[in-house]
Amino acid sequence: VWLEYVRNPLVWRGSDGATRPVLKNQWALIGAFGYAPANWLELQLVIPLFFYQSFAEETGLTAFDRVALGDIRVSPRLPFAPWGPNRPELAVGVDLSLPTGNGNALVGASGAVFWPSLGLTVPIGRFALLVDLGAKIRKKASLANLTVDDELTLAVGGRMPFTVGSRRLIAATSFFGMLTPTRADYSNNRHLEWMSGVDLEVHSNWWVQVGIGIGLSHGYGTPDVRVLIGGYRAIDELDSDGDGKPDSDEGAA
Repeated sequence: VWLEYVRNPLVWRGSDGATRPVLKNQWALIGAFGYAPANWLELQLVIPLFFYQSFAEETGLTAFDRVALGDIRVSPRLPFAPWGPNRPELAVGVDLSLPTGNGNALVGASGAVFWPSLGLTVPIGRFALLVDLGAKIRKKASLANLTVDDELTLAVGGRMPFTVGSRRLIAATSFFGMLTPTRADYSNNRHLEWMSGVDLEVHSNWWVQVGIGIGLSHGYGTPDVRVLIGGYRAIDELDSDGDGKPDSDEGAA
């Protein structure tokens, strides 16, 4: 479960090139559940709940402080390592975002979003280099001079595990960008954000995560600042019988 705050994730761009905020502040509670029934299949379900939004006065939109369901996301992922253990790994992702949120309230898209992707993980000692290339396929939607259409996506980052005393930590950083390839004249078709964070294991397999993101452009959905804090439980190895002990400790096949 994560608490997320974003500042100015949606702006209008005037003919003079100046940007004016539309959506100024947004708070959300994000629940996620992941399960790997096999080494070659990972499943994830993400449910966002928005509970506060405020808008610029000139938009005429009023802030709300009620709970609103966002778009539910289902994300199967198929990792495979054609080069063997501790070698580069490829993974195919098929992300489907369902239009369960209210697009008019800016907590959801106007339709389903299909997001296939191909990810590459390259271990370099303890460091892992991550590269992910994908395409978001969606129904085109417009609000004033803001237009959202199909997009190409690219993420480049890395993560490094280490220990401090008896505590395990993971430091991660990434750049994430989106671009609408079909129309170069869209004023909001370039998204670029840098994000970094630290995961700290506070108890056996229980982790706390803190992250901060900085928008490097004024594309659709690019905030000036993003802050994320939350906690999760992660089991390191496959646990076939669900007793909390990895198969390797029980001699399971």
